[in-house]
Amino acid sequence: MHTHTHINKMVLKKYLILILLFAFSQKNYAQKNETVLATVTYKISQIRNQQTLINDVCLMDISKNYSFFYSKNVAENIAKMKEAFEKASATGVKPNFNAADFVITKIYRFYKLHSFSKKETINIQSVGNQMLGYVDAGYTNNWEIKPDTMSINGLKCQKAILERSSSIITGWFCKDIPFQAGPFSFFGLPGLIVKTSSSDGWEAELTGITYNKDDKKKMDIIDYALVSETDFKKAVENAKASRQIGGASPNTGRKQN
Repeated sequence: MHTHTHINKMVLKKYLILILLFAFSQKNYAQKNETVLATVTYKISQIRNQQTLINDVCLMDISKNYSFFYSKNVAENIAKMKEAFEKASATGVKPNFNAADFVITKIYRFYKLHSFSKKETINIQSVGNQMLGYVDAGYTNNWEIKPDTMSINGLKCQKAILERSSSIITGWFCKDIPFQAGPFSFFGLPGLIVKTSSSDGWEAELTGITYNKDDKKKMDIIDYALVSETDFKKAVENAKASRQIGGASPNTGRKQN
């Protein structure tokens, strides 16, 4: 029993650090004043060597100029943690956290911000004590559209293929939903990407879409520092090293507003 409690406390401590990092970064959201036109829900997974590495539900908010893809589970846990802290602040009672309430596994830990005008996607991730993003140069809109069609969750979809150096992606898009957006870093088809699967084990499938009929819901794009992909990888290595010696990772890049 003592060992089990110790493990829970250790896991909770590590997870609280992650949650607090996301929570504090939420306070620094860059307000783009973009009205959310629709929110798409995707079921996503990654399976490699017959092991499920990622099993999550993600949301994609779509505005006129951007799409923003993120984990629904992470967002809900952040909101729950934030509510607990706000309640503690208001009542003066220290929050009593339970590891089982906040520890979730196999979640998708990235944010994907896509600009329709620039036709580029920025990968955003927590690294050490900061949020860093870099332009994903590996994804383009050079899809090869195929004549195959299929109904997916009641939507008439058409097939497309995208080849990368490391994998082949099969996508299914719906022309009836005129958003050139999709899960992860995928974009550029003449309709919303409803389903994708890759040869390296990633999958995503639309499970629902909600259209916003008013302008009340605005897109909150997380604040981050934009760096090169090379500097991002260096920062990740520095963060790993600093955790081993108990230090903090260096702050690199420039803040996006």
